Amino acid sequence: MFAFLELMDSKRTHIDTFFVEQSDRTPSVRFDYSSGEAELKGVSLPENALAFYNMLIEKVGGFRDSEPSVVKITVDMDYFNSISSKCLYMLFKEFRNLIETGKSTQVVWYHDGENESVEDFALVLQDDLRIPVELTHKGVSGN
Repeated sequence: MFAFLELMDSKRTHIDTFFVEQSDRTPSVRFDYSSGEAELKGVSLPENALAFYNMLIEKVGGFRDSEPSVVKITVDMDYFNSISSKCLYMLFKEFRNLIETGKSTQVVWYHDGENESVEDFALVLQDDLRIPVELTHKGVSGN
């Protein structure tokens, strides 16, 4: 279905990193629990968006027990279809739930400025979920 990789810590007691390789229909995903960093990059038009994003939503839980108090989410997705936007909303809602465990989240979303849906989605995250989103045009800060 989806190719993913989980890297264990040296004692093999917990997963340090969860990684999904990018395809022509799904973004690459990297959750680095030890550094508190999450990254989504590519496009999102999976054939089974619910299966893909439910897997990611389940893996967000790894940040609950991680050391860093801030989870930084970097997104570089210029296109996602309508079902993906609903699934992304559920994913970010799960990130938002980390606040109950004392974590905070910050989102940096790189975009090309040509797709208004990215800006609209960022506003939804800010207004509905109260997640701060920094929209950054590609080419700024080395991207």
